[in-house]
Amino acid sequence: MSFYPYPALSATPPEKSLERLRVGERSALLYSPSAQPERLLFFFHGSQQSAQLARRFTGYAFEYLAQRTNSALIYPNGVHHHFNDGRRILPEKTRSLGVDDCGFVLALSEIVGKRFPSLRENIGMGYSNGGHMVMRVCHQQPGFFSAAVLFAASMPAENNRIPEMRVDNYVPVPVLSFHGSRDPYAPFGGGAVGITPETARGECLSALENAQYFAQLNGSHGPIVETPTRAPYLAQFDYQAPEQVADEVRIHRWEAAAPVELIEVRGMGHVIPGTTDLPERLGPGCVSVSAADEVQRFLGL
Repeated sequence: MSFYPYPALSATPPEKSLERLRVGERSALLYSPSAQPERLLFFFHGSQQSAQLARRFTGYAFEYLAQRTNSALIYPNGVHHHFNDGRRILPEKTRSLGVDDCGFVLALSEIVGKRFPSLRENIGMGYSNGGHMVMRVCHQQPGFFSAAVLFAASMPAENNRIPEMRVDNYVPVPVLSFHGSRDPYAPFGGGAVGITPETARGECLSALENAQYFAQLNGSHGPIVETPTRAPYLAQFDYQAPEQVADEVRIHRWEAAAPVELIEVRGMGHVIPGTTDLPERLGPGCVSVSAADEVQRFLGL
């Protein structure tokens, strides 16, 4: 577990070029620090966000991750700032328009793959609505992602899934999930997602049920391993934002050929660990855990 002192993330993007890719009227931002990357990291933004906003929202942490792991990183843009995810209830234009986001993802992979023949795998990462998009790809395009990373997102309840969210051809992949115990939009304990009737998106599983769902699909029959982790040095620092320091993080892990982990951050809201300068409506931030470092650890990059 990677704890570190405030400030958590760099406000400066890496000194590498960023390129805009187009697929018809759709677009994405590609960050490619290496001439021969080994993997393509997808990062799907959340509701009402964009590719450019996702870069700033994450403090460019995943671009630095791409640098140190010889990876390329792509940020797809949703239609009207949303992805057409796997929830049955999704009152957004992307759903009413019937947007084929899975097709968009495949097209992006093909374009980047032609440029970089060295690529050998795709890894899906997504925040909120973007995390739900990762789960839809895992179900609708089994095996496309070799691993999935979810931030503030858990599977929709069974009666809130579109028909494409079936498991008959599911391919087990490692799944890492981050969830805050004080998430106001996607409750850690599950239930209704959204704050108002206008933003309601049906019910979702709890963070723990979500991890168990993927563990079962991945064939894990062993007991859960729960590791409470504290940062013993936190009192040594004069934090500018002490309310953003998690005093406990619980790692729930299910062993399998494709393992599953849930990183429960006590006191964190609807955010990505390590993010700063957040809208108050998202709930408390957390600067004492590095999400990018934990992704690197879990996936062995």
